[in-house]
Amino acid sequence: MEIRKLNFQRDQGRYSLKLAKQSQELDENTLAASTAFAREQAWLNDQFNAATVQYQNEFTKAAKGMKFYGSGKTAKRLASLQFAELGRMQAMQVSNLIRAREKVEGFGRETVRKLRSANRRAFDAVGQIPVPGIAPPKPDMDMTSAYLNFAGDIAGTAASAYGAYQKSKPPTTPFSEEEE
Repeated sequence: MEIRKLNFQRDQGRYSLKLAKQSQELDENTLAASTAFAREQAWLNDQFNAATVQYQNEFTKAAKGMKFYGSGKTAKRLASLQFAELGRMQAMQVSNLIRAREKVEGFGRETVRKLRSANRRAFDAVGQIPVPGIAPPKPDMDMTSAYLNFAGDIAGTAASAYGAYQKSKPPTTPFSEEEE
């Protein structure tokens, strides 16, 4: 019983160590994923900020480049050329920003997949909760069957000895009817 108890305590200690290691690994995995998310979000924010600055610079350049061409339709068309170019540049920027956001979202899905996989590996390393082993059966302290067995052996030996004694005894009648 004492050995079983010591084995169970040892298994519990190992399990506790594995749980502590799993908890540490889960924390490290979460920290790594959070760092990756933050880095990608910072990159995306930088892309948006750069696009904003570039648009402001282009708008300022277009506004400074405005000239008076006159009052006719051709003059209005010539005056709007710089803003049309600004609109095309803005459309390209929006397209690039949409692609950048999609890239970050894809990276986020991949990071979540990797995080779940790493957390599963950490959980698998822990294993099952230890349970105490089955106790061995108690020794049979009831000696009734042993005593009956011993008495039966003695009775069988006595009967066998009596039978052998009877066979070895000389006959009481020297001339029995059996010989006729």
